[in-house]
Amino acid sequence: MFNNGRNMVYYMVVSKGMVIELPKEKTFNSCNHPDIQRKSSLCLRQKEVTLDRSLQTSDLEKLIFNKKYWQYTGGDVDLFVKGSEKGPDEHYLAMAREIVSNMETHMESAVGFLKHFLKLEGEWSLYTADFGCCCSCVSHDFEFTIEFEEPGDPYKFVYTYFVVSFDIQKFGREPYVKPQRIEIGFR
Repeated sequence: MFNNGRNMVYYMVVSKGMVIELPKEKTFNSCNHPDIQRKSSLCLRQKEVTLDRSLQTSDLEKLIFNKKYWQYTGGDVDLFVKGSEKGPDEHYLAMAREIVSNMETHMESAVGFLKHFLKLEGEWSLYTADFGCCCSCVSHDFEFTIEFEEPGDPYKFVYTYFVVSFDIQKFGREPYVKPQRIEIGFR
């Protein structure tokens, strides 16, 4: 548990089948992410995927610089891309284009990874897609912040968020996007 003055945050990481506690300094809020308050339309309900086309690769052309990183917050899912005042980092921008163009597949992978360890059934909603901005991206390529709603009790997990970190591995010609780590936090 860590109190940063705004939120109490608890940590647990699932990495390659192991469950460990994170050091207190590895906090979600220390990554300068805003608290996301709105409901996403990119959701997984059990095995059915409902994808609202509010997040598209064309949204990457609408990124704005906020003194730390590039962001797009005009849709239901917020995007964050590493960069400087000169522009988004080309490596992370290309990665964001590729991932966003296949968002449904990667969201299914993230939720499948979460379900394997957490054994939760309900509605999974994507709130942020982060490409190089958060501190955990130092060791991983990108991450999704996902929230969960249990059927019949929409407030049970209202303060909980799940961060799934991904690595992109190259095998032959095709890159393989693999979820590697889960962080569970409480706002």
